[in-house]
Amino acid sequence: MTENELIERDKAIERFKNLAGVYDLALKDCNLEKEVYPHYEALMRGKKAVMELGVKVLMEAPVVSVRKTGRWVYKPRDYADGVYECSVCKEPYYLDGDTPLEHLYHYCPNCGAKMEN
Repeated sequence: MTENELIERDKAIERFKNLAGVYDLALKDCNLEKEVYPHYEALMRGKKAVMELGVKVLMEAPVVSVRKTGRWVYKPRDYADGVYECSVCKEPYYLDGDTPLEHLYHYCPNCGAKMEN
């Protein structure tokens, strides 16, 4: 799953509740529709139940924390080459002339932030 696929639980719950409300209104007006569609009331009750179940499922669903993202920032020093700092936790890493990505540091070993560079 990518970061773009994460949902905001509160907004999803609100949408399900709104849809359940729409079906509830449809149930109140079902006398007119029952003449044309004999199973209209059962259909609306079923749709409303599905929306209510959706709210329950979303409220009970486990959550994942969104991983922080950062960048490796080169910090020139007089006494060492290859000093890089995590932009999130500011922890320095001393490397022998290479970049953190050349050492396969795609994540900060200290705070776990995913590095974008």
